[in-house]
Amino acid sequence: EAAERPCFQLLRSLTLVLPPPSVWSHAACRCIDLAYSSPLSKFIGACRNLTELNLTLVHFKRGTDWCQAVTSASVSQLRAVALLQCAVQTPASIERLASSCPKLEDFDVRGRNNPRSSAGSQCSGCSHRFKAVVWNSVALLHRWTRLQRLTLYRLRGLLCFSFLTESSVVHLRLSWPLRKLTCSDGQPFIAWLRSCTHLQSLTLICRNVALTAICAQIGCADTQHLRNLCVISDVCVRTECAERSVSQLSGRLALLGTVHAHYMDEQRQKRRVTWVKRWLYRRQGGRRHLADGVFLLDAPCTP
Repeated sequence: EAAERPCFQLLRSLTLVLPPPSVWSHAACRCIDLAYSSPLSKFIGACRNLTELNLTLVHFKRGTDWCQAVTSASVSQLRAVALLQCAVQTPASIERLASSCPKLEDFDVRGRNNPRSSAGSQCSGCSHRFKAVVWNSVALLHRWTRLQRLTLYRLRGLLCFSFLTESSVVHLRLSWPLRKLTCSDGQPFIAWLRSCTHLQSLTLICRNVALTAICAQIGCADTQHLRNLCVISDVCVRTECAERSVSQLSGRLALLGTVHAHYMDEQRQKRRVTWVKRWLYRRQGGRRHLADGVFLLDAPCTP
């Protein structure tokens, strides 16, 4: 019914949310399967002028991915796509996405945020190891699309990041699952970071690695184009060590303008520290001045 309404042609951004399990007449899991892919394809086809599509609240059953629920013509204008890992289950899914969305600039793939939720726990696609991104996947996206921003968050079983080598992404948000800054294939974190010469903004979620170790590696990577850095860690470090590690980055990375870090202090309290280059800082308030910038303690994530 919605597909027949001309007003949907005016939509530019769409977030799709399926009703809770109790609403379904014959299914207990909020998952798209082949039976639902056809009506979903018609609906998205009616929204032919979409530039942003968010399907991170929609699960797909094993053997069904998002490309089966859309036609190439209906998504040709998309500039931003956000999906759960069950929506892109094989490398062929990435290839179809690249060929269908030539204007794609922002690609976001996430694992389930809450494994204990009813939909997440029953989704077989989110329970299996993520295998859609392989060594040439990012290069393929660069070749066929306008990819600038890439998010890979909490993807189950993604332990090797060699596909980021020589990546041209400008903004990268990455969830690092390992307890050390070395990939499962033995390649160090610093190796692919050095090769990302276009990278200007990096958000690194390293829950199992100390903030001090992360800052040391990034400083040694000599990523001279990096302007904004956000690091999230759950490992306990002393407050003075955390602040010193953050401030030392400014002397190593010439263009760095802001560093925002989440960490656990020695009392296991969640803390935030933000360093802002002095000429970028304009607001008044509680702060501590350094020679090259300003420290903001427990500042919000967007200073």
